[in-house]
Amino acid sequence: MTDAPFPSTGADSGISSDEGLLRLVGRTAAAALMALVVSIAYAATASRKAVASSKGWVLFFLVTKPLIDLTWRWDFLKFSEQRVNFQAVIGVLIVGFASLRAWRLRDELKYVRPAVLFLLAATISVIYSPSSWALNELIRLYSGVAFFFVAGEALRKQENFDRFAFAFVAVVSVPVFLAFLQVGGLIPFDYWDWIDGQEIGRATGTYNMPLSLVYLFIYSIPISLYLLERGGGWLLRISLVASFVALGFTFHRTAFIAIILQLILWLLLKRKTVAILSLFAIGCLAAVLYAGPIRILYAPLTSAAQGDVDVSSDEFLRGRGLIWVTFLADYAQGNPVQWIIGRGGSVLGSSFLLDEMGENDPHNDFVRLLHDYGILGVLLYVILLGRLAVIGWKTLHLSPFSNAVARMFLVSLPAVLILSFTGEPSRYPSAIMYLMSLGSLMCFLAHDQPSDRAFP
Repeated sequence: MTDAPFPSTGADSGISSDEGLLRLVGRTAAAALMALVVSIAYAATASRKAVASSKGWVLFFLVTKPLIDLTWRWDFLKFSEQRVNFQAVIGVLIVGFASLRAWRLRDELKYVRPAVLFLLAATISVIYSPSSWALNELIRLYSGVAFFFVAGEALRKQENFDRFAFAFVAVVSVPVFLAFLQVGGLIPFDYWDWIDGQEIGRATGTYNMPLSLVYLFIYSIPISLYLLERGGGWLLRISLVASFVALGFTFHRTAFIAIILQLILWLLLKRKTVAILSLFAIGCLAAVLYAGPIRILYAPLTSAAQGDVDVSSDEFLRGRGLIWVTFLADYAQGNPVQWIIGRGGSVLGSSFLLDEMGENDPHNDFVRLLHDYGILGVLLYVILLGRLAVIGWKTLHLSPFSNAVARMFLVSLPAVLILSFTGEPSRYPSAIMYLMSLGSLMCFLAHDQPSDRAFP
């Protein structure tokens, strides 16, 4: 999943000796990390009770996942067309650990039924239409949603959440710093694109695409705003400003809209009318001063909104229209059972143009969920998010900590939905696990503070 369906790989696709050495060192480090994880997994398996009763691993993976994702390029092996890397190993571990922990907490997990049903529907779809791609996506989905079952209990004390929040923001500063090194030309870009007829490098923080960095920002920015309310110092302010600057260098059109909306919603929920007006004035001034670049950057969206291009053409939103129509047509060619439960994975089942190009990326989360898990999967996903939104709104009226958690969730959810229009958050664990964690925490806090306004 990328911001551009068919991105350029860059003018210089060769690997220099320095870059080759860097990759060798990276693979060695990744192998060492994998050995460590295997050792931990073995120890955990030998002591299942310790895993089930411990909160430490939950906090550890929540904090370190942005660093783990930096190892994306270092594969250990290939299994049935699927790359097995450090991320994959961690994903399987998370699912296993969360299962043990959730079983121990089963009496407290009274809010998880929508998530269980959603995962069950996805599992049935993969069983009905099995493939290595379908299994890959299912494991990713499980490892992201798994935190909905365990994170709330681990973070329910405000001091635990504050420790996680500070550590998470600090860890996110690592890819932000790497993004600045990319912009400064000190390390190579991992993603190239064409804007206004020019090839440019887009900041990714050394992830494989700008969207991976954006997914972290939609959580780190609200969490940073919360920490500022708690009296965060100048380092936190510098980190927040650096995140906004790095966001600009991603040139991600949808992300700009999503995060601006986050700021507006945050101020609305805080009832900061003067701040909202100030933000609006700054936005208008920026629109005037940078009208030309903004017009160029959003030309694909403007032409699509004005109906200048056909939805099914490869010019609609830079090729996304053609991709959406192709995947929807492939979904429609399934049998009635597949209309209900989907086709299992994001691989085209018929001979389409995109299939010949190796395209397995719908570039729209709802199109992907419909194609993969059918009407049932989409419906259950919407119900899960909708129920959490209602709980979040009602949790605003509980304790100050509950109010803060609800605000973080309620500004993150619209951002996820906006990015779902051109991306696929539910396909990538790091894009959904923090939303699920905030949702889980809201539910635990509502349970801790009984109120007829807490649960719908």
